[in-house]
Amino acid sequence: RGLTNFIAEVRNCANHEAEVQRVEKELTKIRVKFADATKLKPYDRRKYVWKLIYIFMLGYDVDFGQMEAVKLISSSKFSEKKTGYLAISFFLVDQPEILRMTANQLKTDMYSENKHVAAVALNCIANVGEEELAEHLMRDITRLTSPQADEIGPSTKRRAYLALTRLFRRDTDLINAEMWAPRIAAAMGVETDIGILTAISSFTGALLEECEGEEIESYREVFAPILTLLFKLMQGEVPSAYVWYTIPAPWLMTKLLRLLQFFPVPRDLTNLAKLNQITQRILAKPLVTVPPPPGGAQRKKETRVEKQKRAYLQNQSNTEHAVLLEGLNLLVHLGESAHNDTVLYAARGLEGLVKHPEVNIRCLALDSIARLSSIPQISQALKKNVKTILGFLEEADVTVRRQALNVLFALCDKNNWAEILDKMLECLKQKDILLQEELVLKIAILAERNAPDLSWYVDVVFKMLEYAPDSVSDDIWHRVVQVVTGFDEQEGGRGTVDAATEALQAYAAKKAFEGLDREFAHETLCKLSAYLLGEFGQHIREEVDGDTQLTVLLRHFPRLESGGKALILLAAAKMFNSHDGISDRVLELLEEHQRSLDVEVQQRGCELSALCSLHDDVVENVLGLMPPFADSIQENNPLMRRLKSHKKSRALGRSQLEELAQTEGTLMRPSLATAGRAAEGGEDLEEDEAGGVARYRAAAAAAAAD
Repeated sequence: RGLTNFIAEVRNCANHEAEVQRVEKELTKIRVKFADATKLKPYDRRKYVWKLIYIFMLGYDVDFGQMEAVKLISSSKFSEKKTGYLAISFFLVDQPEILRMTANQLKTDMYSENKHVAAVALNCIANVGEEELAEHLMRDITRLTSPQADEIGPSTKRRAYLALTRLFRRDTDLINAEMWAPRIAAAMGVETDIGILTAISSFTGALLEECEGEEIESYREVFAPILTLLFKLMQGEVPSAYVWYTIPAPWLMTKLLRLLQFFPVPRDLTNLAKLNQITQRILAKPLVTVPPPPGGAQRKKETRVEKQKRAYLQNQSNTEHAVLLEGLNLLVHLGESAHNDTVLYAARGLEGLVKHPEVNIRCLALDSIARLSSIPQISQALKKNVKTILGFLEEADVTVRRQALNVLFALCDKNNWAEILDKMLECLKQKDILLQEELVLKIAILAERNAPDLSWYVDVVFKMLEYAPDSVSDDIWHRVVQVVTGFDEQEGGRGTVDAATEALQAYAAKKAFEGLDREFAHETLCKLSAYLLGEFGQHIREEVDGDTQLTVLLRHFPRLESGGKALILLAAAKMFNSHDGISDRVLELLEEHQRSLDVEVQQRGCELSALCSLHDDVVENVLGLMPPFADSIQENNPLMRRLKSHKKSRALGRSQLEELAQTEGTLMRPSLATAGRAAEGGEDLEEDEAGGVARYRAAAAAAAAD
């Protein structure tokens, strides 16, 4: 009653200051009581410790009472023991010295015949997880999980496995794979209690999550027992108490399906056939249909029995879909090893799931389709649903829109690219802020990959610069530069440019001039257009002379940042080399900016002025056309590195989960994308490299030396 009154008084405080005063008053009172603990009755000790727990949960510091909690766990009364263990879980996490005093009592309580006492002891070990305490008690916890320990009840075994799971996730060195793999395999073959098997599956999942590469082979002997146990579940060999809405132990079934995805696809035909049979049975099972709730006046007329029936069907539907979606994940894992019948069932099932009225199920179905698109049979079967998926780009839920975008990106090919890209551009024009960056990136990749004519790709990029210029990153306009410049077997080759590439360069230069020939142009558009006009403006000089091109460029110069101004100066220098009649104007421009307050602009002005004063052969060599890029850059589009790769399995290790946690949506953050450049052998087009600054700086340095 004292605890109840205290909680009521705290809740009734008018403001935070009043609450602090009431808590401080209670802490002072408890401290006085604990000062003479010999006169404290067990009931009062328990009551005051509960008050400390409540105060701690409110967010206040509690720096005393730990020893009283230790005394409580030695009590023979369960209510006092429970209170003591709960307090220890809160107060002693960072106090290993006091925790050592509890080790013997914990060991005694773990083996208690009272399953509730054993439960609170194991819960305390799992929640505290102190390294020294865990090492001291590991052997005893392990003994509790032995299938031969008949005196240990199912409840205690379950909690022992869950405690091992928590301890292992805190310190992975506590568990040895060589010791635990045979123990887990034996336990899965012997144990019949569904609760114990579920706890074993959780523990096994924690172990497999930490495996990297070949380390999974240490647990190879666990694969067969998992497969056998899953077969038994599929055949309904479980107690009736564990049949949940007609599904036998669905929570265990989904765990086992996920565990199978950690292992490589088996090469032996027997196990492979079993996996296909399991997947096929899951995908072939008909799903219950949940009628929509009545609306308006009909809702009030709905009887209690009808509400209960609809609630029952809803729970059954949720359970069935949970198993189905994990079965689809297993199919993704099987990949091309999946049998044709299995793939056929999957395609039919997914067609129904994408039209499901529930948003969550549609979203998960779209995610499965995106990852299944690598299987040709499924990809072809699902492409007839492209129009339905295009409609999801207008969903109110951004998660569904994002998943639909992933699916369309995966299903886009030479036959449907125009329809898909037109819809994506329409969405981009509607200013979908949450998806703009991802839309721009995927539109750029798909346009380059599928467009029959690269001039169409150039048009798409300029449309994106019109609709969502802030979302067009430097990577994208750098890629346009690469595509328009062309590719060659030998990087930097000086071979003649073919007619098709020259026509593309002229078209890109014309689009650049049109983009700049307006009152306002976005900085990204100015950068791209400056490069294209400086590099390829000579291809359109019959339509637009060099002086006009330079005038349009300089119109936007004053309001640009340093990088944009530097690119325009470089473009002017290149036009000095490729156009007649503008040399005096360019030299005057460069000389003017040698005194610029902006260091980068000043540096470019000085370097380019020195370069333009050199011999014509040197100027031509440095400011001539950029050579084609290497074919390896064409094949390895740098933009692809910014996309999250869809793993073939959802069963990811901890390090992979942490890496994905550093990403947003389905795009890699720039820092991660940058980190992978060198490893993947690709090259990025930096602004300086785009303009050939490396070459003219060498020449400028030589001029300065002379």
